[in-house]
Amino acid sequence: MLSNLGGSLQEILIHMGLDTVELEGDPFEIKVSQGQKVNKNQLIAKMNLKKIEAKEKKNTVIVVYTNMELLRSISEVPSGNIKHGEKVQKIRLKK
Repeated sequence: MLSNLGGSLQEILIHMGLDTVELEGDPFEIKVSQGQKVNKNQLIAKMNLKKIEAKEKKNTVIVVYTNMELLRSISEVPSGNIKHGEKVQKIRLKK
């Protein structure tokens, strides 16, 4: 979970892959640790899509905003592959 983004108290939970527990983390490479501060455009994790698909699992990524009351608006996320550094979604916080 990422929290305190941009100085706000916004928390974001990022869940990578569906039904992948039995893979025991093998296709995932987490680049940050709990409590670590992250910066804009910092790589936080990698998913090996070929390993996930070879095991016939879903490579879906779910992003959950745990405290929606802080948000004014959220743009829709396009489907498809995303590259590191690519803008995916625009979030506007309440003032």
